[in-house]
Amino acid sequence: MRCLIAILILCFAASLSDAAERSGETAVSHWSFKPPTRPRLPAATRPGAAVANPIDAFVLARLEPEGLAPSPETDRYALIRRASLDLTGLPPTIAEVDAFVN
Repeated sequence: MRCLIAILILCFAASLSDAAERSGETAVSHWSFKPPTRPRLPAATRPGAAVANPIDAFVLARLEPEGLAPSPETDRYALIRRASLDLTGLPPTIAEVDAFVN
């Protein structure tokens, strides 16, 4: 299995190299060979904007030009219900709800 994966990777790299040669650029300039860089966080323009983590800054930066506001924070009962339905397909038991909420 490892040999098959290695062959597929080599074939993919060779096809990138061939495509790059045809287009006049080097294979190293392909996005997959560049190291990932951390983007700068957008500044929140709305005063008092709740930015709890870096993702919130990007979401707010996209919502503000549209004149939209983020949804209010969800209560713990709704969170456990959503998580339980997503993970098991069943609603949570009363004991699970009590344990999560408390």
